[in-house]
Amino acid sequence: MRRRAMSHNPYLVSAKHRPRAFREMKKSGSLPQKSKKSKYRTQKRRINRLDRDYTKRQEGKLWLPTHIWHAKRFHMINKWGYRIAKTTTNKGARAAYRGSKNESVLYDSSYLIPIQISGEEDKIISFMRGVSSSECRSVGNFLYINGTREGEISICDIDGNLVCPVKFFWKPKSQQSDRILFLWIHPSSLNDVRETLDCFDSDGIKISYKDREFSRFELIGPKSGKVLRNILSEVESSQDMRLEKCLSVRPSSLPSGAILGLTVHDPRIKRNTRKRNIKSNPRHFLNWSEEWSQSSWDSPEHIMQLQQKNINDPDTPISDLESSISQVLLVQIPGNNNSYGSGWAIHIHHSWSMAFWTSLVYAGGRAIGLDEHRHIHFEKGRLYFPFDYPSTKAYKNEAAFTSSILEELWLKKPKSKRVNYEKLNILSPFQIPWDIQFGPYEVWSKPLGELDEATKEELQNSATRLLIPVLYWLDNGGTLLKEMARIYLKGEVVGFVTSAAYSFQYGKCKGVGYCCSTVFDNNNFQNVKIRNITSQFYHDVNIQPIL
Repeated sequence: MRRRAMSHNPYLVSAKHRPRAFREMKKSGSLPQKSKKSKYRTQKRRINRLDRDYTKRQEGKLWLPTHIWHAKRFHMINKWGYRIAKTTTNKGARAAYRGSKNESVLYDSSYLIPIQISGEEDKIISFMRGVSSSECRSVGNFLYINGTREGEISICDIDGNLVCPVKFFWKPKSQQSDRILFLWIHPSSLNDVRETLDCFDSDGIKISYKDREFSRFELIGPKSGKVLRNILSEVESSQDMRLEKCLSVRPSSLPSGAILGLTVHDPRIKRNTRKRNIKSNPRHFLNWSEEWSQSSWDSPEHIMQLQQKNINDPDTPISDLESSISQVLLVQIPGNNNSYGSGWAIHIHHSWSMAFWTSLVYAGGRAIGLDEHRHIHFEKGRLYFPFDYPSTKAYKNEAAFTSSILEELWLKKPKSKRVNYEKLNILSPFQIPWDIQFGPYEVWSKPLGELDEATKEELQNSATRLLIPVLYWLDNGGTLLKEMARIYLKGEVVGFVTSAAYSFQYGKCKGVGYCCSTVFDNNNFQNVKIRNITSQFYHDVNIQPIL
């Protein structure tokens, strides 16, 4: 009989009594099975095993080309069907703002899905007029039709409801009669956009989705041109020195959405060279030439060449690097009135992603995540999709997901530690009750001066509330606005805050949200108050429309 203190592992029994222990355990059926020998790490990290492991880990969400690099340095989240970098692992919120203001920050927005629409020019323009809002500039506007500028329009469904804002640009005219229009769609609205495009007549045009074929990086900051000059070198230098002229000035000095097409050498050739201290002229405004937007960035023969050489292999010889070339499309990102937030958007083929990303980081670009990118738009005073577009399905899906998480965290706390929203008279603490508070509503996207009395009377007769996107800020410090804060006018809720944070640019708390048009009648905005959902104190707030 075995003692209670005796181990049930027969190999721990003394060698003298071990055979007897094996016989007794065999009779009782408790003989331990031999465990499989674990593989060494070098065996687990072989290429064929890694490929299978990475493919298995991407079930339910896709990885961006820079995922491995980000996963070692950022907190990752599942968002919109992708695995996206949320925020850096170090405390870098203030450093990210300083980088976007004085240096250059780098963001991977490759989750945006390009849609290619090809066909006759008149048919494409007619088709896009049907699917886009009439309040936006048409894709056939003279600023965009030659392929020299990037524009932005709003896609609307067949009932006129907003689906999502999209960026677009034309491919420059060629000898072929057909034209090509590129749209960049947010993945949260991809299905809605697909349904909308299918509802309209598309005879004579071809719509193709280029998912995971192109990558898009955003360099934001006044020294973005300096970072690009440290890694880009044209294969055939132009006589007008277009690359040097465009990248030697601040991005805010260029026309809004200007496009620059380049054919460049492998960026890793110049990556290990010493960073050059290139001075830029911030006051110089560049005279733009339409010829600079001509590009062959989608040339199929170069794409085949890159796939055969496997350029992402770190052991690639220098001779292959010198012979490999890439097509790059640079698009100017406009800033606000203070030139904050301007930069360059870099469009490259999917296979070149890591080669360009690591080169941009080594050249001085500071990598940021989704939270920092959203905060930059917040500092610019711009709405960020889908978090600041309450009339879209993408926002409602995002709000429902966030609401479930907040409610779960609230229920985990004991009753004595929970916020009593009932006493604070908060109707819906985890999600903004747009429909309950306002009923049927419409978002106004035109300048406030175009809101005439006839339009107001028409909306009042139809019992539709008109919501206007606004910017809030507090003059007095010490109070931090939070999302879902309520806006009051004479004791009545007239608006909500969709995004709020401390503004490093202005040194005070700011918020972005929506309020009723009645706030701007008879100078009522001077009597507006604001209150967080977890507080019972009302604060005076300044308000300004975002139009």
